[in-house]
Amino acid sequence: MKYEELLSFAEQLPPELNQFEDIGLILESEPSLWDYDSTPKNSVTFATTGGDGVHFNFLAIDGKWSEQSPVIMTVPMNFGEENLVIGDSLEDFLSLGIDYGYFGLEQLSYDKEGTIAKIEAIRESERSPELNALKERFELSTWENVASRLEMLNQEHFEKFEIEE
Repeated sequence: MKYEELLSFAEQLPPELNQFEDIGLILESEPSLWDYDSTPKNSVTFATTGGDGVHFNFLAIDGKWSEQSPVIMTVPMNFGEENLVIGDSLEDFLSLGIDYGYFGLEQLSYDKEGTIAKIEAIRESERSPELNALKERFELSTWENVASRLEMLNQEHFEKFEIEE
């Protein structure tokens, strides 16, 4: 999946679906480094939730990023625990939030266990029209074992972050 495909799809949605804004996935027209001290310097921001500066980033490895790069969520207001890896790629990240939405993923930073329980409890029938459209268009699948996947992703990628001291 290419970022441009996601952006184009969002732009073609009917006006009432608000280009994914209502599900907390406000896409940047061009991914770039955001100016937060907590944002890894080796990342580019591709979306925001629209609340409290929370944003989603592709981790650049060896100076390069792509849709296959790990996805980091930056929560600037959670001092000391601002960053969390929440996807192995763009598609993987989108799959994490496909039932729950993306705005609420911020809570993984504050209450990981409680938020994981909510993510796993959401039923497909509760999915919003925006999430249904996204799931159908990109054939996304819900994550299984959210806690262990998040732990594995963070063990694998967390030390790669370059944070300004």
